[in-house]
Amino acid sequence: MTQDQIFEVIKKSVLDILIDIEPELIKIDKSLKDLGANSIDRIEVISSTLEQLNLKLPLMTFKNATNIREIVDIFHEHLCK
Repeated sequence: MTQDQIFEVIKKSVLDILIDIEPELIKIDKSLKDLGANSIDRIEVISSTLEQLNLKLPLMTFKNATNIREIVDIFHEHLCK
């Protein structure tokens, strides 16, 4: 799976959880916090993405990710193993 495909899965999760956000506002270099996500929302976005990608990773794996690109990188790294 490419990083662009992973980004699209994350974007879908963000749109499902942050229902008031416009799709064009979701950019790979933005943080979930920039998009209005609180800590619970962030966990839900990551959990939803994990489920859609059929991955099992501890949520702590994502604790140092500061933007969506870094989250994509973590997913990509684990999908390519």
